[in-house]
Amino acid sequence: MTQKTAVPFARKLLVPTVVYTMLVGGLFLATFQFSLYYMAAEYGFGSTMMGLLTSVQFAFMILFTIPLGKLADKIGNKKVYIFQSLCTTVGCLLLFSRLGGMFGILLGVFLGGAGYGLLALLSTTVVTEAFPENSGRYVSLACVGFSAGSMLGPTVARPIAAATSWNVPFALVAVLGFIGLLMVFASEFYRSESIPKTKEDKLPLSEILRNPSLVLIGLGIIIYLGIETATGSIMDAYFSETVGAGALSALALSLYWGMMFPTRLAISAYKGTKYPVILVCIVLSAAAFVAATLMPTQLAKTICFALVGLFLGPVYPIMMGTGSSSMPGNTGTVTGFLSTCFGIGAGLIPPVIGKLIALLGYP
Repeated sequence: MTQKTAVPFARKLLVPTVVYTMLVGGLFLATFQFSLYYMAAEYGFGSTMMGLLTSVQFAFMILFTIPLGKLADKIGNKKVYIFQSLCTTVGCLLLFSRLGGMFGILLGVFLGGAGYGLLALLSTTVVTEAFPENSGRYVSLACVGFSAGSMLGPTVARPIAAATSWNVPFALVAVLGFIGLLMVFASEFYRSESIPKTKEDKLPLSEILRNPSLVLIGLGIIIYLGIETATGSIMDAYFSETVGAGALSALALSLYWGMMFPTRLAISAYKGTKYPVILVCIVLSAAAFVAATLMPTQLAKTICFALVGLFLGPVYPIMMGTGSSSMPGNTGTVTGFLSTCFGIGAGLIPPVIGKLIALLGYP
């Protein structure tokens, strides 16, 4: 009778570490989106500048995720994950302290965005390499952690900011980010034996671009993240200025992100064909978004935005899970490409939407 080998604690800690750091990433993103309106009020920003600040948050993803994905394939995910946790912690400390005035805030947004952006790369890469047969399930579980953090962000930030200032909630995110850093140090980052060793020669970008499925997934991520991020970024301003229901803004933003939680949890257990799920989710979320703008009451608008989040939930983990597992042995490089698409959509589409809002004369 063969005896089962005990799994080391450091290896058991890997999945909780990924889920926890994703929770912190979601907490940072939602806290930033909640604070953006109050930051704009203090510094006199318009909707275009708010969109540009969102672009700064995603600039790192656009510029550096492909080379860092290649680096992770060469030196291992753990070292890059440590860098990610440091970016989150330092970025939040800069936003909290406001050292250096506006430059310090921009640097804090950039570094916090770098930490958040690297999570899109690393969380997918780590679980895909550790669990290649169930990569979609574990990517979805990681996204559940992100949704939980995004839901908590505005709920926690609002009372703290109301009692103090918009920057104070970032101190809490910095502390939680530091705990995540300690968890990363304590975890064992391993690769399944079924995954081939990384090729010595670099996987060129041209090879990825010749893969029609990956290009299609990349374009889908650009469009999806642009819409998802823009919706979250304007939520507080929309409820405060257009609807006249500032008291509901934090609840609406929390529900928007939080309602992604159940559908991402459900898709992690779903074993059927997932592409039809994407199509159904996009149609339903678009219908809910249109309904939100047409509904006459504040409560109905809040519920409709919650439904937008509910239906959007499964789209991202399906696309990232499918794409990242398409080229075993080069997971970091491929996920780096997809994360760059993430940054392009999330970083470039919100400023365009902000400019459109300004041109249309909305507050």
